[in-house]
Amino acid sequence: MKYSWLSRYKVGRLIFCFCLDLTATATAKLLNINRNTANSYFSEIRKLIAIY
Repeated sequence: MKYSWLSRYKVGRLIFCFCLDLTATATAKLLNINRNTANSYFSEIRKLIAIY
């Protein structure tokens, strides 16, 4: 995402958790990020999947 404060490592782990079908809440707890941030990223990933 543009203007994100997350490191590339955390973004990669977030995508990995998405692929494992973890919830945004569980992902947020694992990565120590806000749940809304995880929801935003999951939403963007879903949009990208829908485009392709």
